[in-house]
Amino acid sequence: MTDVFVYVFPLSKKTNAAPACFSAVFFDGLQGGFGNDFYIQVDVESSRQAGLDVSQELLRAAMKSGANGNSVFSGENRCSLRLALHALLGFLFVKPETAALKTSPDSLRIWTNSPSIMSAALQCFGLDEKWNVHPLDFQTIVTAGDLLGLKEPNFSSTEPVEIAREHATYLAELLHRLNQKKRLSVVK
Repeated sequence: MTDVFVYVFPLSKKTNAAPACFSAVFFDGLQGGFGNDFYIQVDVESSRQAGLDVSQELLRAAMKSGANGNSVFSGENRCSLRLALHALLGFLFVKPETAALKTSPDSLRIWTNSPSIMSAALQCFGLDEKWNVHPLDFQTIVTAGDLLGLKEPNFSSTEPVEIAREHATYLAELLHRLNQKKRLSVVK
């Protein structure tokens, strides 16, 4: 699978927002179907110490949103931002059984709801350059979907991995349609 969707739960509306968690799912952009998924929570204080922005208003709103909001901040899976990013990059690029690269960073399309936030987090530790990660913007491709008549659905899930899966499902359908259009234009 050459596509992955990474959902970032931002704690601010700024481009250097602290992530509360990362969830990801591999998907086949041409034929559909899912691969492995991933979820990790980030300790808010470690993001703040790394220089990322935390909005107190957003933090309070997330905590008030019920069990799902509270679980993002109080789960046992929370770790430092550095460790969370290393775990995410390991999930994306490394085979756990051999510690060898399962794919080169150049051959994996990483889609995300917040490319600037993901990039800012990676830049805190120089991981963007080391891994050559350039996240693709989900909202830009949504605009292409609108032009093709594929409207962005109202995503209903509140669980981070399911949110990533919903976005990946939409992306797979959109990429499939774009690929069909491309093939039709070549045939003409």
